[in-house]
Amino acid sequence: MVETLRAWFTLSKLSRKNKKRLQEKQRKEFLAFVLDLAVAVLLWVFFMPVVWKWIIWFLCWFVFVYLGLWEQLYWGERYGMLPKKSRKLGICFFLIIFCVIFNASALSQWKEEMSKTLEGNIHIKEPYTFNGFLLGNNTSGLHLTSPNSPQINIYDFCKISLRVENGKPLLTTDVRDREGNLVVHMVDNHWEISSFPLSWEHNYTNSALEVKDKRGFVVFQEVLHNGRIQLLGEWWNEYHQGFRVTDCIDRNTSKPTICVVVLTDTYHPYEPSITPIFKYPAKDHFGEAIVGTQPHFWERSFLFRVLRGY
Repeated sequence: MVETLRAWFTLSKLSRKNKKRLQEKQRKEFLAFVLDLAVAVLLWVFFMPVVWKWIIWFLCWFVFVYLGLWEQLYWGERYGMLPKKSRKLGICFFLIIFCVIFNASALSQWKEEMSKTLEGNIHIKEPYTFNGFLLGNNTSGLHLTSPNSPQINIYDFCKISLRVENGKPLLTTDVRDREGNLVVHMVDNHWEISSFPLSWEHNYTNSALEVKDKRGFVVFQEVLHNGRIQLLGEWWNEYHQGFRVTDCIDRNTSKPTICVVVLTDTYHPYEPSITPIFKYPAKDHFGEAIVGTQPHFWERSFLFRVLRGY
């Protein structure tokens, strides 16, 4: 057992031939080492998407560790070389250490970057069957259509259009505020959001989008769930007329239902308002729903969140 452990750390002396070869490589390796550090430092100055920035930093760290452990600059000539298996294990160890130490920083930067995105798409990668269009939430609402009659258009009061293509529901709508400013523009589930101050904040995933206006109230909420589009929102037209569709509690039955609040230029109450489904601020809670199970530990992994897509 002792001999096995000793084999991992026994330094092998270099022959004259190997020493000369190492000396010839040291100059080139030193230049590569300096270039590696320069690239890592320059990434702090120049703007680059967070994912690519951390990929390059990881590669820089790999080069740094490789030159330090595999080639063993300078001290390898003086003290000898570690066994190859030890150097391989050491490189893997330091790469894992890098991922553990900088995971929180990378994830925080990525969340902040994603929360500032003003354009995206609502879609679900898994196959599903279209199951209707619902004004309301998952427990209550007004079914405007069914799988047998998927086409609807509402243009007289607000712009809402739904069509089905290859079994997938595609929503088109414009959401404006009371002054007529465009807050949300969506065409076939591709959304664009106006920047601050027209929109205060927003949060989203691959299958949901929620937008707050400059008052801090939710004015648009779309969820694609079980093949059904669930929609809540507040729409205004050019005549300062609008309506708000939100979930509420029926006073007679005390059961969840939906409320349609007619709005005018002089009558636009804050309540009943649309209940947020996401946590805020989005830069700290990007893609995190209020209701649901506690996130698993792997969902706190930067790599996992990036590969998942949101």
